[in-house]
Amino acid sequence: MPEPTRPAGWYPDPNSDRHWRWWDGASWTHNTAPRWSPIEVDKSRIRPGAWAFALAAIPALLGIAAAIVLIIGAIHAGSRTIDRFTAPLTHFTAPGSATVTLHAGEGQTIYTTDAGSRGAGAPNGADLSCAVHGAGGRSAALSANENVTLRHDGTRYRSLYDFTAPAAGTTQVRCRPALRARGPLELAIGPRFEVGDLLGIVLRVIGALAALFLGFGLGVGVGVLVGVLRDRSERSLRAEAAEKPPPAGG
Repeated sequence: MPEPTRPAGWYPDPNSDRHWRWWDGASWTHNTAPRWSPIEVDKSRIRPGAWAFALAAIPALLGIAAAIVLIIGAIHAGSRTIDRFTAPLTHFTAPGSATVTLHAGEGQTIYTTDAGSRGAGAPNGADLSCAVHGAGGRSAALSANENVTLRHDGTRYRSLYDFTAPAAGTTQVRCRPALRARGPLELAIGPRFEVGDLLGIVLRVIGALAALFLGFGLGVGVGVLVGVLRDRSERSLRAEAAEKPPPAGG
């Protein structure tokens, strides 16, 4: 019970935690009011504001933008790879030579057909001796590679040697059969298969998918966080309002 000196007003009902009871300054009266009646909360006081939901769109939009950039990169890289492997091959016969115009650092492969030796079976690297010279007389090292098969214009080719253009411009490839080889060898110069090219395309596609999932995931997370904070703020405002007694005048 409020002290006798307590001014008149609404106080929590000592007989019920659901009501207010009017204290007239000397004793309790019979006037009561619901303590937990529905409370309207001023929406403008809820924090953060409703505009914060727009922040959820930012990660999603960034994820979409990153995915588009990566997909465009993958398409561009795929197109370049397809163009390289569908470009005409440079054919020549060993003993003999051929010239190709290359960019500095561009990888190429010396191929042979499955029946590359006239009158004999398919040759291998031991059946051939080659030298590569680029612009300015700079030579390029050859590395054996018999693991790549290329089908071009209906003909099946098998790799023998890889090399990298030492300089931009015209590169000459000269080959001659080894002594044990039977007859001239039919050869061709074409693009070198790079695992990095295929891996780069795959990684771009994976990156695009990851960007989408990450962007939308962060967007959902931000939206949920904003919703939780607003709900807590509204509950706090309702609890604050519930503790305020009705207007004086019991």
